[in-house]
Amino acid sequence: FAMNALLSPPLATTTFDTGPRVLFVDDSELLRLLVSLMLREHGYEVETAHDGFDGWQRTAEQMHTYDFVITDLDMPRLNGLELIRLLRENGCHGRVVVYSGSICPSVRNRLETLGVDAVVPKHASPGRLIETISTLVGQLPDSRENPLRLPFTSDPPPA
Repeated sequence: FAMNALLSPPLATTTFDTGPRVLFVDDSELLRLLVSLMLREHGYEVETAHDGFDGWQRTAEQMHTYDFVITDLDMPRLNGLELIRLLRENGCHGRVVVYSGSICPSVRNRLETLGVDAVVPKHASPGRLIETISTLVGQLPDSRENPLRLPFTSDPPPA
C-alpha cells in the first residue's frame, strides 16, 4: 500500500532553506505518526506533542520557531482551546490549524475569536489537512529572514 495514494500533490516549491516547521499536537499516538509521516513526505519539518500541555512546553521552554501549530481540541491535561489561548496570549502570530472531530458552533466561534487560521475535521480525507496547510503556506513570509517567532515565557500553563 502506497502512502502517496493518501496524499494530495506535493507542497509547492518555497524559498525556505528547510521545509516549513510544524508542531502537531494530538493525544493519539497512531494519528501523530500518520500525520507526521504525511507532512514530512510533503517537505515539512515536524515535531509532535502528545497533549496540549506537552505542546505548550515544547513552544515555551525550547523557544522553537514554528510556522504552524496543528492541534486537536479534546486532549487530557490541557485541551486544544486552552493551548491556542496560551499561544495567542503569549504573542504567537503564526498559523494555527485545528484538526479535530465535530465542533459545536460555540466552540467554532471561540476559535474564530482566538484567530485560528483553519479548522479541518478529522473525518475528512487524510489529504485535506495537507491541502489546507499547503494553501496557508502561500501566506507565510517568502524566506527565513523574517520567520514567525513564538515568543513565550517559560512559565507552565495554569493548572
